[in-house]
Amino acid sequence: MLQAAPTFGSDGSLRVGIVHGAESGPVLAVVAGVHGSEYAGIEAATRLYRDVEAQRLRGTIIVVPTANPAAFAARVFPGDGGKTVSYRIARTLMREVALRCDALVDLHGADLGEAMVPCVTALDHGQGEGDEATLAMASVYGTEFVRTRPASSARGTFGGEVRALGTPAIMCELGAGGSFEEADIDAHCRGLRNVLRSLAMLEGAQEPGPPQRVAIGEELIVAEQGGVFHPRVQPRAEVRTGDVVADVTDEWGTVLERHHAVHDGVVRLIFLRRVVQPGNPLLATMLFA
Repeated sequence: MLQAAPTFGSDGSLRVGIVHGAESGPVLAVVAGVHGSEYAGIEAATRLYRDVEAQRLRGTIIVVPTANPAAFAARVFPGDGGKTVSYRIARTLMREVALRCDALVDLHGADLGEAMVPCVTALDHGQGEGDEATLAMASVYGTEFVRTRPASSARGTFGGEVRALGTPAIMCELGAGGSFEEADIDAHCRGLRNVLRSLAMLEGAQEPGPPQRVAIGEELIVAEQGGVFHPRVQPRAEVRTGDVVADVTDEWGTVLERHHAVHDGVVRLIFLRRVVQPGNPLLATMLFA
């Protein structure tokens, strides 16, 4: 166990599973439970630790199935020992996990109040070889969509901070907020096995996924004024430049602002809040070459 700080309803410890293989090799960290309602990733991390056979493993796997058991952490990394419990947990994970691994798989999903297309994010740090290794891990995970994202835009997240160290890191988002579906858990488990094989930590052929599309950017639609949010598209929708994607109305249904797609793309994420304030994000669209 890693000791961080006492929290309400817990003894302040983080449960960590470590599997040492029969042969030496890379160290892969698998972390889940940074956000409290992303259950598919938590279960997949648990199953990986339980099911992996050490005698068939080359290298070491560090598994943290619930990274923040009491509150769960958002953008508090790399942490600060002098602030809140979440910051102390973040600092502990950076010191005890991030600095010990050669690669990271950060497991996520849609949070409560989000509708999302399953995808894997490869964090681009502008470092050549490290970026290639990150994209390679993302490509074998087996989701239909892979998106590249500057690591600088993910600072404050665990994956972003690990990538800033130069360590290959991917963020894998499967499963609806608060759901516990076997299909999502199985997809995470398949992706984790594929990453292990890509790192030569396990033998065997990659398990194929659907045909893959790699997004090179993202368009975020943000509310300009307060009102009632009406999405006019669904996740996975193909949109063309000029398509209506969202309205913000008053309480009587009068349109206060109408949002159009600025580029062609695919809707990745919709925030399901009904009442929005100026500056609240509404939806995100992946862009392709």
